[in-house]
Amino acid sequence: MIYVGITGNYTDNKYGWTNIRNAEIMRVREGYMIKMPRAVPID
Repeated sequence: MIYVGITGNYTDNKYGWTNIRNAEIMRVREGYMIKMPRAVPID
């Protein structure tokens, strides 16, 4: 699916998160940003 006008690659479906408990919401000049943990290979 395209949510931000960027088409993904095949390998994009092979990486992700099983737990986003360490994600952080950060306030930035333009509003807010979500800082995600490093993506890991998913089987």
